Amino acid sequence: MGAPALCRDRLPAVPLLRSAVSLQSLKLCVFGVGGIGGHLGARLAHAGHEVHLIARGDHLTALQTDGL
Repeated sequence: MGAPALCRDRLPAVPLLRSAVSLQSLKLCVFGVGGIGGHLGARLAHAGHEVHLIARGDHLTALQTDGL
C-alpha cells in the first residue's frame, strides 16, 4: 500500500488562468522552489511556458548541484 502516486495526467487546470489569459504565452515566476514549487515549475516549463524559479539556501544549493 503506501501513499498514492501523483498521476501526471490528472493534475487540475487552473480555471482562472484559462479564462483570463491565453495559456500559450505565459511568463511565470515560482518563488520558493522546494518539492512542490519545483514540480509545478517543471510541469509548466515542460508545457512550453517561460518559467523562472527563485530559490535560496539549501534548495538553491541542491538545484545548482543536482538540477531540478
